[in-house]
Amino acid sequence: MSDFTRTCCVMSLCVGICLACTAIRGPLRAAKIPSAPLVPAQLSAAPVHPIAPPHLARVAVSRANPTQTTPARAGINSARQQLSRPMLLETPSTVIGPIGTSTPALAASSDAAPGAFTTYQYQDTHGQSMIYYLYTPANFDPTHKYPLILVLHGGGERASWLANAAQNRATLLNQSYVQAFVAPTVQAKWPAFVLVPQLAPNQNWVDVPVGVSSYTLAATPSPSLMLSMEILTEVQQAYPAIDPHRIDIAGISLGAFGVWEALERWPAIFAAAIPIAGAGDLAAASNARAVAIWAFHGALDVTVPVDGSRLMVRAVQDAGGDICYTEFPNRGHDVWNSEAILSQRSVLVWLFAQSKISSTPIAAPGCPTFK
Repeated sequence: MSDFTRTCCVMSLCVGICLACTAIRGPLRAAKIPSAPLVPAQLSAAPVHPIAPPHLARVAVSRANPTQTTPARAGINSARQQLSRPMLLETPSTVIGPIGTSTPALAASSDAAPGAFTTYQYQDTHGQSMIYYLYTPANFDPTHKYPLILVLHGGGERASWLANAAQNRATLLNQSYVQAFVAPTVQAKWPAFVLVPQLAPNQNWVDVPVGVSSYTLAATPSPSLMLSMEILTEVQQAYPAIDPHRIDIAGISLGAFGVWEALERWPAIFAAAIPIAGAGDLAAASNARAVAIWAFHGALDVTVPVDGSRLMVRAVQDAGGDICYTEFPNRGHDVWNSEAILSQRSVLVWLFAQSKISSTPIAAPGCPTFK
């Protein structure tokens, strides 16, 4: 309370006068306690120079002979083996935490509905929250091991303040790129957990405009991307049946930016990634060299320049990385719909064949022909 207000109250014979004096000077404001800063991952500072866009066909960048062991491939195999131990939210130099909790409580034995998505709200230790949806395999057996796919949606599937919870859920989960992973025929052949966090109206996976072809990573990830990674950790802890060697990530448009950044910040977590129509930080692309990646983009994209994928693919290749790239010469931005990318058998076979540990080379399926 200020000196002015205190003086008013002392001189007042009535509590109402004291409150009136306080109102004159303005209400007291609670001090905002800043949240503890997140520790950034250590990123490579090696410069990557822009290159002229290659002339790319439908499957334009392809590994030569997937069974041939070259010095670069041997290095990738070695890096993959170094990352073969089980781990949660960890980078070579940083363990990020502590994580918060979900409401309702995330319990593998009770609240999840096998063969369907269950809705949760996660809140971290600083009070930041995020809605997410978790699909549990229909015939879930806790004695088996299952892959998990983390799906990062595009800008159009954010939650809306004008919609109710059921409508926001339907807006996201009814998308073809989400349904592709939970289709009965897919789950029958490749049973898997599917984790789909949802942004609030004012949130982004990456705090950069989607119209850029590259950008520089910030010192720390966006709160939303950080929350999604914390949610992933919580889900893994709740379900020991999730195979830590088969955590995959896929995203479209804004979500593809999030995929690239997740690979650059936490490459040790993921076995495979599918970024569709996105971009990343060229200087940090070498961090993703041990992850199996298949990127997609439309050559006529006017929302996210096709150079966003072209340059990232070339940067990962230059670092000795293992990457496939499919570019559609006559398509624009929404190739995930026009080409039904994530529903294609060739893509699913490739994705579910990836693992951070394997008795065969990490690129055993090679770069298949799309469709």
